[in-house]
Amino acid sequence: MALFSFLKRPRAYAVQGPQGGIDIKSVLPAGFDPGKDKCPLVILMHGFMAKKEMYPISALAKALAREGIASLSFDFDAHGKSEGAFIDMTLSSEVADARAVWEYARKLPYVSRIAFAGHSQGGVIAGVPAGELEQEEAKPACLVQMAPAAVLPQVLNLFSTTAAQVCEGQQLDMDFEQLPEVPMSQYMKMIGLKTGVLIACSAKMGALIAGASEDECDNLYDYGYSLGLAFQVADDYLDAFGDEKVFGKPIGGDILNNKKCWLTTRALAKADPILREEILGAMDMPIATQEQRDEKIARFKGFYTTL
Repeated sequence: MALFSFLKRPRAYAVQGPQGGIDIKSVLPAGFDPGKDKCPLVILMHGFMAKKEMYPISALAKALAREGIASLSFDFDAHGKSEGAFIDMTLSSEVADARAVWEYARKLPYVSRIAFAGHSQGGVIAGVPAGELEQEEAKPACLVQMAPAAVLPQVLNLFSTTAAQVCEGQQLDMDFEQLPEVPMSQYMKMIGLKTGVLIACSAKMGALIAGASEDECDNLYDYGYSLGLAFQVADDYLDAFGDEKVFGKPIGGDILNNKKCWLTTRALAKADPILREEILGAMDMPIATQEQRDEKIARFKGFYTTL
């Protein structure tokens, strides 16, 4: 077959970009006659390392058709069936691709209006020609930037802030090991930073990417934060009273490391002066041997159950 490869005719592309041919796909509403009818058209732009056949572009094309709206999706250069080398792909070349598809679409006789819609990086790309064409008479009817591109700055800011907070919480947890006791307010601050914000970040980030409203994102953050606090308190309890086979780690680690877990912090807050001194003194119990470790764990569990 290779002997006859020279007989293959080069593929013809209706649209050309900086790196060559751009593969396009149009989806029309059912029963639509492009020779007689007119309808709006949405140019759909996929994300980085994706292609027009992938979700959500293909699903959006079908959904738009059901609403009587045509769509024109395409593969950016070096993606899918379009020409070009990935190493030569740039944001500028992708913007040029979008402009080329726009120029093609505006000449289609059945198109009444054109809108841009982009997912992920496609949303970023869509915003550039939309802004450039804003002053033109035939400007895009609207621009839809679908997450995560539209919320990328918020997502990155949330991620970096949360990473710093988790590090701060972890440092507090280690610092508290060197203190005889900490007030409950400081314990709550520590687990809020160590665990609360981590779950809160996960909940809010998912909401941001899903396109939820600001109130919904904030509510999910608060929910995640409270869930994180509850998880840490439960984890503290299980560290002393859980089943090692179920818990997945040795029982009593917090006690042996003098962690200011919820149980110890609460016990010191509730104990009378005499018992409080006993608890503080027990923190200095030796743990060199397994027998000594078991004795210290049992001693503290006795304090917990007593109080």
